[in-house]
Amino acid sequence: MSNNGSRLAVGAPNNYGYTGHMRVYQYNSGSGQWSVMGRDLDGDVAGGNAGRSVTISGDGSRVTIELHLVVPAPPRTQRAVC
Repeated sequence: MSNNGSRLAVGAPNNYGYTGHMRVYQYNSGSGQWSVMGRDLDGDVAGGNAGRSVTISGDGSRVTIELHLVVPAPPRTQRAVC
């Protein structure tokens, strides 16, 4: 949540086949309602669980979404010296 409480970043790591996403909300003090701000930030890797960890800056102008996925290392080629 931003310092003044008017913006909120919410992660949903289990959405979309565990690719996950984050959504930012803006509070309207006149109506007392929260509304979605912009578009969702979606993960693009199945099992990546994007949105498990999200942050928003104090002034609410910047957000981050973290991707939690362990990708196995590619197989290594071993060469013999002759």
